[in-house]
Amino acid sequence: MPSSSIRQLRLSKYKLSTLLDITNKIKENAPIGQLIHKFKDILINDLNIGKVSIYRFNGQFWRSILDEGVPKKHLSDFDFESLFKLKEKIIHISEKKHPKLKEYDFILPVFHKNTALAYVFIGDLDDNRRGISPSIKHINFIQTLANIIFVAIENKRLFKELIKQESVRKEMQLAEQMQRMLIPDVEKLPDNKSLTISAFYKPHFSVGGDYFDYFELSKNKYAFCLADVSGKGISAAILMANFQANLRALINNENISLKELVNKLNTRIVEITNNDRFVTFFIGIYDSTNRKLQYVNCGHIPPILYQSDTKKISWLKKGTIGIGMLKTIPKINEGCITLKEKSRIICVTDGVTETENADKNEFGTWSIEKELQKNHNIKETVSDIYDTLVEYNNKSESFADDVTILGIDIH
Repeated sequence: MPSSSIRQLRLSKYKLSTLLDITNKIKENAPIGQLIHKFKDILINDLNIGKVSIYRFNGQFWRSILDEGVPKKHLSDFDFESLFKLKEKIIHISEKKHPKLKEYDFILPVFHKNTALAYVFIGDLDDNRRGISPSIKHINFIQTLANIIFVAIENKRLFKELIKQESVRKEMQLAEQMQRMLIPDVEKLPDNKSLTISAFYKPHFSVGGDYFDYFELSKNKYAFCLADVSGKGISAAILMANFQANLRALINNENISLKELVNKLNTRIVEITNNDRFVTFFIGIYDSTNRKLQYVNCGHIPPILYQSDTKKISWLKKGTIGIGMLKTIPKINEGCITLKEKSRIICVTDGVTETENADKNEFGTWSIEKELQKNHNIKETVSDIYDTLVEYNNKSESFADDVTILGIDIH
């Protein structure tokens, strides 16, 4: 057998053996660094490629992972997106428009589902060497190796990302379960001879920064509240949980006044957030023995009060600024009003009033006022307000913010 045929056979066996070796390493889940080192060893030591630069897209930006025969990060300022537009499997550098490309002969793109994963730049160390250039001689084999290795690396990245997403999903599920334990069950809200409470709660994400609650302070005295933490998601939910814990610890003190309660809550929220976050908050205490409602509104959307005997609507505005806005609250005004039979109160968060329709007009309070004046019980009223809100939101239950509606019927 001629010597050239023997060399060709040996080269074919080497390439087949190399592909099998790389495939086995991938099956054995070899580290990314080991795969890159093996690829480098094949190119430089086995195939005599003189110059190699490899740039890989890590999901956010292009990063240099190998430079041999050229300065480190040789192409750090190169426009890799310009290569993607060429849509070629092998790019022969005949026009060296970029000054740094003169070091190379070929660019080997690696694509996966029309996404550029990596670019392998190769060139010969000596342009005047005799015989066939290694870059030309082994170009297809190098391209095959690059495809196998970098698609495997991308699969590793996607798998890790999938595991991370699954972990986050489970954490969010747990956070959602925990928050639902903190929010009162709407089916167990009080419904007695003194009052009936109904509510609807829908966070924008799995968890949110809205919060409503009620407290039976004594046989004839009830407290109810609605709060909205600035921001959305996990951070807002954590602050909400802390706020709730502080409120519940303080409100069980029979001697505490609403003003003192608000001041103490403000101090604790400032300590936690350092004025980076705040909470709008409304709290009311209703005493059925004298039918008086005492309340403080801390920067929240004023709850709407409808008194059926006069058929008049008013807003519960008295109070102060949001909790956590200032280190010390300058002044707190406490509201007090006597409620007649069949009085009705609706409290909402800004996720309701600021919902926009197709014309970018906000929902506001007009529809809420309209629903309050109907001869419906509070559960029907809350449900009707939500249905109207969905209709206004282009018939969608996907909102831009947390949505909470709290309704109270005074009997």
